[in-house]
Amino acid sequence: VCTDSSPSRNAVAPARRAYDAYAALAYLRTLSYVDGSRVGIMGGSHGGSTTLSSVVTPERETDRLFQLRVNGFNAAVALYPGCAARMGGWSTLRETGERGPITSYIGVYQPLAPLMILIGEIDDWSPAEPCRKLVEIAREAGFLVSIKVYPGAHHSFDSNFPVRYDPARVNGNSPTGRGATTGG
Repeated sequence: VCTDSSPSRNAVAPARRAYDAYAALAYLRTLSYVDGSRVGIMGGSHGGSTTLSSVVTPERETDRLFQLRVNGFNAAVALYPGCAARMGGWSTLRETGERGPITSYIGVYQPLAPLMILIGEIDDWSPAEPCRKLVEIAREAGFLVSIKVYPGAHHSFDSNFPVRYDPARVNGNSPTGRGATTGG
């Protein structure tokens, strides 16, 4: 299952998009030529955040996706996801509420499947540092997570578009809430 989308003010939250990922997984499992126990999920940007939301251990058994997640995806790859969001038992605190520098990390991101995060070192839209911390803390807790940080790479580093800064982009990781650099 692949998910891909860029974040925007009108985007559906990654936790809500996880329902779509599980609907796709359920459909794939109806196909005779698909081994339903060996399906992974991969997404870039907002889709990367959806990937993280899709494989995180739910905080409580009353979560509507609890049973689907437990028997869900076999592996996950998230390209330049937003790792500063609250997911399961993982969250961050920021200096100024919704944007600005992260001041602390809380809890452990607990994936239900092996997870790899691919992110750019100088991504100013989905910064690498929260992902590094997410992976570090999860690995210390015994979870199968890994990260590859690409030196000198921005958000959407895998695209063939030239690197460019757009000052109008909504960006919760910017002190002003606007502006991000993308391109491969």
